Amino acid sequence: MMPLEDDDPREVGGYRLLFRLGVGGMGRVYLGRSADGRYVALKMVHPWLASVPGFRERFAREIRASQSVSGRGLVKVVAADAEAPTPWLASAYVPGPSLAEIVHEHGPLPEASVWRLLSGLAHALDSVHGRGLIHRDVKPANVLVSQDGPLLIDFGIARAADETGLTGTGLAVGSAGYMSPEQAEGREVTSAADVFALGAVLAYAATGRGPFGTGSGPELLYRVVHREPDLGGMPEALAAVARDCLGKRPEDRPTAAELGALAAEREAGERDWLPGAVNAVIARRAEHLFNLDSADVPQAPQPDPATVRVLPPTKVDPHPGSGPIRQGDAGPDSRAVRLSTWVRDGALGSPGLSMWGLVPMLVLLPMAPKLRTIVRDYPETPDNIDFGGLSEWAQHNDWFMPVPVLLVLALLGLQYTGARLQRYSGRAIRIWAAVTAVYWLLWSGAVALSTAWYLGMDDGLSGDAATPHTNGAFIALHICVGLALFGNALAAPFVGIGAVTRLNRVLTDEVTATHP
Repeated sequence: MMPLEDDDPREVGGYRLLFRLGVGGMGRVYLGRSADGRYVALKMVHPWLASVPGFRERFAREIRASQSVSGRGLVKVVAADAEAPTPWLASAYVPGPSLAEIVHEHGPLPEASVWRLLSGLAHALDSVHGRGLIHRDVKPANVLVSQDGPLLIDFGIARAADETGLTGTGLAVGSAGYMSPEQAEGREVTSAADVFALGAVLAYAATGRGPFGTGSGPELLYRVVHREPDLGGMPEALAAVARDCLGKRPEDRPTAAELGALAAEREAGERDWLPGAVNAVIARRAEHLFNLDSADVPQAPQPDPATVRVLPPTKVDPHPGSGPIRQGDAGPDSRAVRLSTWVRDGALGSPGLSMWGLVPMLVLLPMAPKLRTIVRDYPETPDNIDFGGLSEWAQHNDWFMPVPVLLVLALLGLQYTGARLQRYSGRAIRIWAAVTAVYWLLWSGAVALSTAWYLGMDDGLSGDAATPHTNGAFIALHICVGLALFGNALAAPFVGIGAVTRLNRVLTDEVTATHP
């Protein structure tokens, strides 16, 4: 829990907000409390998202549909307002960590715990699919762990965003490494997509890693579509279940009901299904919630029932074998969001980091003639302008100076094509990822070369002789560029090592995928 910030509201829909629980791509989440002491997790949609045409109507419909779903393993939506200036929804608050948190902090779960996890999530998804709905974003962060069993959260906003056509805005619906092949490719999605994600969650819980490894979004996308999952380290029986869930074709995967029945045969049914360390975390969070001071809570009015428009819920076929069913307006363009987000977050990185090294190199271009004149007229060693050969090399070699300009053009090209990767094939995406690694290799090499040129010019320059004849502003610029180059030169080896590692991973995966 984090304290509220100045721009956070203090009361929404009759709930007093106490803490900020987190911030996601689609909204902020708060711990709220009603006048009668009921705690809720209240998610407020980002204002820009609410302004997208059609989102409010979709949001209203999906919340109404979510409120109609109940059952084991689900956290129910208790109130919502799609017409508020900032739309929001509130669900019952569970003082338990997410599956992602406990695996990260305490390691993989024992086999018995994973069977119980499968049982709870399978029953939750069976309830969802039985109402003709699809969750679309089953992942470790959306699974809360309580002493009574796992709980599936985050209904409503993701589906509404996906159906409103926000895939062209850079908003990702679904998570790389947990999306089914058909979802990753932007094809029509059935309830089998949730089963695929469930298989990936089981692998994560049992091994502490995703079945398709780590890396950037395009890399994970390629592996999900073209590679078999890595289930090494899983108990044999669990690995067989996960392998069935992770089938490439939707019709080859079991249904959530079948998984629930299978898990029921294996789970022990004991209350203490979690390791002791995880139970202790849950107990501490519950105690903290119990100890929250309620004396200063104003008697806010009870929240009204969800003020949402009554619209028919989206219907999808809960049985994937009957063929693809369209959900709302989702279509082939839905791939655009995932690719644009993955490219931004995992491939080229921030352009600002690249420009930090390119700018001082570009400044050297107009500085070079002036520096050469100064060094020629006021050399450190008049008879021999040489310092280990570096100054002589700098005096007679400018061929590398256009490299920064070429890198700027390459940066613009990579950014332009990266934003349009949804139009390309999986192979083209991987080629793009390899080119970005080569770009960073060239960047680190150009930084090193420009720094060497700068040092060579300084080695051949007599500062005492040059200072009276040189403009003070030029000297100041010379020092600033030097400091910037030195800072980038320190980072260049690490950037180069990272680029080589990334390039090797991309090329290795490409060879393996092409020549199994």
